[in-house]
Amino acid sequence: YVPEQDASWELAPNAFAELNQMYSHCDAEECLCPQGRSYDCPNNRSWKIVRCGSCGSSAIHYSCGQLSLASWKCPECINVLTRDPSHYRMVVLEGANTSGESDADEVSEEEDG
Repeated sequence: YVPEQDASWELAPNAFAELNQMYSHCDAEECLCPQGRSYDCPNNRSWKIVRCGSCGSSAIHYSCGQLSLASWKCPECINVLTRDPSHYRMVVLEGANTSGESDADEVSEEEDG
């Protein structure tokens, strides 16, 4: 059965309002803003909150991060983006035939060097 109308909760006013909210909390180890971590003043560059340019789920005040540019990446994203790819293991499926079915159920992993 496929319904011919949207679910009732989807029709409620502002049902998806939380999707429009952006993260706006300074995640600096020590926030220097006198107004607090949640203060965001777009007219005062020192206390404007800048979100991570990669994930958007972390943010920092210009002054707390000593930023000179409008772009910033959080420590978690920097860690992922600069990780050495040799640390990853390759998983190789063996015995796959052209029909997409597998002749073997074995999965092998490369050994760490």
